[in-house]
Amino acid sequence: MTEEIPFPVPPLSWLEIDRRVQDYLLHEMPEVLETPRRTDVERLIEVCFSRTHDIGVRYDHELMPAIEAQLDPFTRIVHVGTQTELGIYHDRPRARFTYSHEAGHVLLHMQFIIENCQRLARLSPTRVESYYQPEPQANQAAAAFLLPKATVVPEFKRLASLGWSEWEITSFLQNLYGCSDRTVELRLQWLNKEGFLR
Repeated sequence: MTEEIPFPVPPLSWLEIDRRVQDYLLHEMPEVLETPRRTDVERLIEVCFSRTHDIGVRYDHELMPAIEAQLDPFTRIVHVGTQTELGIYHDRPRARFTYSHEAGHVLLHMQFIIENCQRLARLSPTRVESYYQPEPQANQAAAAFLLPKATVVPEFKRLASLGWSEWEITSFLQNLYGCSDRTVELRLQWLNKEGFLR
């Protein structure tokens, strides 16, 4: 994930982003929608997106330290920084989120960027409304890749029916899906707001 100047992309609701991720997973990694498990983020980027979007991965030790990973839509390469590479090797939640975040950019934004690169270069980033910004959209997609609604909702309801507290459920889901507690909290908040956890 990078701290780039935002540029406008077509607005998408969180529900639409969730639907696109679920559809992609249904066709490319259906096993993550069948039982609660960690999404294999390396496979997601290096195999699935390589096949469906012609994306490659380059472990780039020359990326600035603040840049964890970065999609170059024109070369179709996801550049992965040293810390993220090591984090993936050690199954760290932050690195898993970063990989999924870049997968979100591929799924939601890459084709749009390629088709509109000249127009985007002329825009003033200060005039861009937040729902047109790709970073929040990619964050939402990352949460949907890591915590698929098809398995998180039944698992949440099962644990809640056993009398588990929100903290216990969050902790359990964090370990089960390999995510940070904040990613789990935000995903559960959104699912609850949309009525899926009732």
